[in-house]
Amino acid sequence: MNQTFKKALCCGMAVMMFALSGCSVIDSFKSFIGLSDDPAPTPTPKPQVTVEYGTAEAVTLDLQEGVPTSKFSAENFSWVNGRMTYTDENAVVMTGIDVSEHQQYPDWDKVAADGIDFAMIRLGYRGSSEGMLYKDPIFTYNMKKAANAGLDIGIYFFSQATCRAEAVAEAYYVCSILEEYKDVITMPVVFDWEVATGENSRTASIDGDTVTKCAYYFSEIIAENGYQPAVYFNRHMGYYLYDLTRFTGSDVEFWFAGEGDYSDFYYEHSMWQYTFTGKVNGIEGDVDINLYIKYPEAASDLGSGDAAEGDTTGTDGNAAEGDTTGTDGVEDGAAE
Repeated sequence: MNQTFKKALCCGMAVMMFALSGCSVIDSFKSFIGLSDDPAPTPTPKPQVTVEYGTAEAVTLDLQEGVPTSKFSAENFSWVNGRMTYTDENAVVMTGIDVSEHQQYPDWDKVAADGIDFAMIRLGYRGSSEGMLYKDPIFTYNMKKAANAGLDIGIYFFSQATCRAEAVAEAYYVCSILEEYKDVITMPVVFDWEVATGENSRTASIDGDTVTKCAYYFSEIIAENGYQPAVYFNRHMGYYLYDLTRFTGSDVEFWFAGEGDYSDFYYEHSMWQYTFTGKVNGIEGDVDINLYIKYPEAASDLGSGDAAEGDTTGTDGNAAEGDTTGTDGVEDGAAE
């Protein structure tokens, strides 16, 4: 008996059985092959949350479940003498700036005397078109002078990583340079990834899953080397690009950038970049100013050491550093 005859015989017997059962041949055949006229089950909708979005209207988003929410209260923020403050007797509150070569050579003694507690200093960046790694040309000066002025110091690296391997390479690059400064780093070491939209940009079409993985693996290596990891983002990136659930249960902190009279980011974050046009003695031109707010259980590692800074005057006022609008600006040392 050949295979074709066997298949035909099986089909014929199936039709006879369906007919004897009293069901229509079509309905029975649907049942036989697993089809059903019943409607497909409605998928369970994801929980949603409505959040403030700066000066724009509130937006409703999918809730990133399991991610802790912000502890900050809007009424505790206030402006005093042109600077933002936060009042909470249970919190440690520090004021700082972030700088790069764009601030040229700050007079760090004057910076410290103007009420600045810490600095986030750009260590370097990856070029936006060629992908090479570069050290910020003012990094050594900023580290030495900020430390001598008694500021607490943190670091950020402007990433243009497009995959896990590049993010890992950036992290090891950062740790190798920080080896001689290990004793003065008292603030976070930050992954600052931003979209570069210039000609030949390598990151213009990177998806959120890739960026999240880059941030995660960068932060993992930073933590393994004894530093406090953190990730920098603005509202759009924090809500629409990053999957913040990947960091739940880790030691990674978030640095939120968004101007306003209070920090409105829905999820927990420890640092807020509240202005991109701040004025600080010892620095010519504008500089980003930040608040670092930690509660006792999370603030025990904060030292009173040296400070660092960084430049976040980029597009949307959300970039923790430089200029990403040029075609090859980063490779040529006009870092972003």
